[in-house]
Amino acid sequence: MAVELLVFALFALLSVGGTLLLYAFIQRETDAEETMDRRDAEREAQEESRRR
Repeated sequence: MAVELLVFALFALLSVGGTLLLYAFIQRETDAEETMDRRDAEREAQEESRRR
């Protein structure tokens, strides 16, 4: 009985910990996202269309 409880507790901790770790990685990746205003975005789009 104790072994089954230990296996269940280990599985539960790993699944919750893995989920939180994945969430933290995604948050860190999206925090550094660059933003620009409409004027800069339009200028960038026009420059890209000229290059093609």
